[in-house]
Amino acid sequence: MAELPATNFDGDKERNLKDEHLSEEEKRKSHKEVLEEIKRKGREEVAQKREEIKSKREEKVMAENDSPDEEDYYVQTLSAMSISLQKPEKVLGTGLVYDELMLKHKNDWDPNFPEKPERISEPFKRCSELHLVERCIRIETQYGTEDMVLLQHTRELLEKVKSTSQMNRQQLQEFSQHYDSVYCNQSSYECALVALGSTIELMEQILKKKITNGLAITRPPGHHSMNDELCGFCIFNNVAIAAKHAVDSLGVKKVLIVDWDVHHGQATQKMFYNDPRVLYFSIHRYEYGNYWPNLRESDYDFIGEDKGKGFNINVPLNQTGMTDKDYLAVFHQVLLPLAYEFCPDLILVSAGYDCAIGCPEGEMMVSPACFGHMTHYLMGLADGRVCVCLEGGYCIKSLSESVALTLKALLRDPSPLLPPQNEPSDSVAGTILNIIKVLRPYWSCFHYQDLLEDDTEEFCSFEEVNKLPPRLDVKFNNEGNDSKMFPLTYTYDKEVQEVYLLQKKFDPIIDQLIAETALLRPPYRTCIVYDDDMRAHKADSRGHPEDPDRITRIFDKHVELGLLERCLRVQSRHATESELQLIHSSKYVEEMKELAEKTVFDLRKLAWNYNSIYLCQETYNCALLATGSLLNVVHTVLTGQYVSLKVN
Repeated sequence: MAELPATNFDGDKERNLKDEHLSEEEKRKSHKEVLEEIKRKGREEVAQKREEIKSKREEKVMAENDSPDEEDYYVQTLSAMSISLQKPEKVLGTGLVYDELMLKHKNDWDPNFPEKPERISEPFKRCSELHLVERCIRIETQYGTEDMVLLQHTRELLEKVKSTSQMNRQQLQEFSQHYDSVYCNQSSYECALVALGSTIELMEQILKKKITNGLAITRPPGHHSMNDELCGFCIFNNVAIAAKHAVDSLGVKKVLIVDWDVHHGQATQKMFYNDPRVLYFSIHRYEYGNYWPNLRESDYDFIGEDKGKGFNINVPLNQTGMTDKDYLAVFHQVLLPLAYEFCPDLILVSAGYDCAIGCPEGEMMVSPACFGHMTHYLMGLADGRVCVCLEGGYCIKSLSESVALTLKALLRDPSPLLPPQNEPSDSVAGTILNIIKVLRPYWSCFHYQDLLEDDTEEFCSFEEVNKLPPRLDVKFNNEGNDSKMFPLTYTYDKEVQEVYLLQKKFDPIIDQLIAETALLRPPYRTCIVYDDDMRAHKADSRGHPEDPDRITRIFDKHVELGLLERCLRVQSRHATESELQLIHSSKYVEEMKELAEKTVFDLRKLAWNYNSIYLCQETYNCALLATGSLLNVVHTVLTGQYVSLKVN
């Protein structure tokens, strides 16, 4: 629509003054002529503006592609799209915490106690066998301070634990009986301080960008240790203290804690239950409350309180025997959508491996390779700042392999191939739907789920979604230990001998999984192919979007950002006619081959037969080069020399 000329008020005043001196004949000049004059001038101004706009457009089109004007245009456009063109930071390494000092924490009166020194020595040994340790940056052992402990624990608890270093065996037994599934010896306090301090040191190194991510192979574990009492093999809550330190003192705004230990980390949940800065996510065996720690608050409907409502996520598993497909379904359907919306600055993993195949504690069937995949998924968040901290895991063979594959993922090795995954069990599907049901009001990522409303007469096909917890036949534990005394020896649901035989039963299955898991490490992560000759394919008029500079500028940007030196160049080549005919007909290939002999007019005429295509005499040769180069990259990746590809 044409614009009317802008009104010149000063000019109008001047014309009014002049009108007083005009003759009667001039005054009788028709109003129509005045309007026509105004319209004419308006049309001239509009036409002039159009010419200016057209001229500017033509200048852009006709300008050389490497001109400063075009460069500025694209930079401004990319900036408006919030695309960063900065050179990436130097690639950092993976930190590793391990110290034999922590082997000194052991149960002096029960040799069958599952939380034993081999839980860290054997995983470290397996990581060494796979040459992973030598690829890590070793983080020096640090002792936690009393101030660190007091971030999440009472002074009274700290003093009680400290006093164990001076107790004799009988006193240690009496002390341990006051807590559920806990033992201490004279070295436990020191080991707990080392586990805590080294975990915090690893986290701080990640936040200071001295390392990208890290693994803490430490003990005693921590996620059951509450504010004022020890519990479940745990002394100090290492991960919870680290998270508190991060948000209170290190300027971290949001922390995601992922707890995949088979037991619910009830203490960590309680410590951040009303804190929206920390999103706690736990996937754990529950069986409607019949599994330890037998707490009502471990169910899916406990989602936080006050400002923290919606920031506590429990994924209760109500059946045993859950496999990779069930855990991966939880990750894809619940955790990852939440995590990307939460957008954490740091991820802490309470990595318990008692849900791994063969562990009598969990009676789950998660493969070691699956832990590598779960770790890999998390590394796409928080700019890769992932700190994995050992919690449980009591089948030494599966524990060791699972820890090793977690470390391989942190080192950015390819995740081992998993077999095809079927749909999750009905039990897990029902749990996922229940979680989405209670979290929908707090997270937009769940708004697309078409769940039934409360006032609908219809029912969900998954029975668990139609019920509200708790079950009436379940007896829950009280929150505290009160004055209850606990046994000195740890008891599984089965006898010790039966547990031993059960583990032996799974040994050959675990051995087979290990044998079938490809742990190759290609020398390069990415390969790249580029050939300047492909620029010859171009339109006969300037301004076409499929321009030769598309590939040149991409390649130049790789060089500028230092990415090319981190890749391996793959040789370009021409595809053969037989390769082309795997997809295309002989007639079509011959038609393309004849392009080199055609005139510009004939090429244009032929191009009209296709959708969004231009052709030139060099098109066939360039297409052969593009196809052959891609096939070279595919061959290189499939033969295991590289991990991923980039084609320009």
